[in-house]
Formats: sequence, structure tokens, C-alpha cells
Amino acid sequence: MGRTNELTTEKRAQIVILREQGLTLTSIASRFNVTHSCIIKTLKRYHDTGNFKSKARAGRPKVTTQRADDRIHRYAKAYPFASASEISSEVFPTGVAPSVVTIRRHLCKQFHLTSHVPAKKPCLSPKNIRDRIAFCQKY
Repeated sequence: MGRTNELTTEKRAQIVILREQGLTLTSIASRFNVTHSCIIKTLKRYHDTGNFKSKARAGRPKVTTQRADDRIHRYAKAYPFASASEISSEVFPTGVAPSVVTIRRHLCKQFHLTSHVPAKKPCLSPKNIRDRIAFCQKY
């Protein structure tokens, strides 16, 4: 079962007010179209902390800043055939640079710039070249 959208602080405040007015948990839950366990958790959090703010989420900190992301994007647009390692060495000449994989992931997911392997051209002998030119001129 997937997660639902988070309740706003206004809805949390209304939940606390309605509960203090004496409404049941299920009636409050049906009014806000959430489960009664969501109402219980909201009330418990309010009684424990005294406020309606949501808890801070855990997560890995970002390696690059928004400014660095913009520089990566500008360089990739200016030099479309540059590799991720070239972009890294140009955008971050000194100091700690993010990994090449990080730069490639930023280009792909944030800016929708994907790398492409060039198509291999067939090896043409001088005879094949002459025959192809003759065919093109004929048709």
C-alpha cells in the first residue's frame, strides 16, 4: 500500500480542535478522508511536542549546490560532446569535485541530457565507395 499525501498544518490544527470538541476518531477520519490511525498519530504528536510541524526527514545530504548544478548544466549545453569527467574537471578545477557518476546522474535526471554511443559506420573499401557513389548518381 502506498503512502498518502502529508496533512497540512491547518488540517492538523483542525483535527486537534475537532477532537477537543468531542468528535470521535472515525468521524474526524471520514471528514478528512484519512485513516483513523493517521488521526491517532497526529493527536499523539501534538500532545508530545505541542506543535503541528511534521518531523524532519532523514536523508543523505546533497553533494552539489544549486549553483554548481547550474554550472554543470551550462557547461554541458555549451559543450554537448564533453564527457562527465571533462565536465567535472572544468566546473570544479580546484577543491573537492563530485564523482563522475554523480555528474552523469544530474545531467540525466535533472536536465534530461543523456549520453549516446555514436553509431558505428560500416568499414568501406575503395571499391564499396565507388559502387555507392555510382548507385547514388544513378538513382
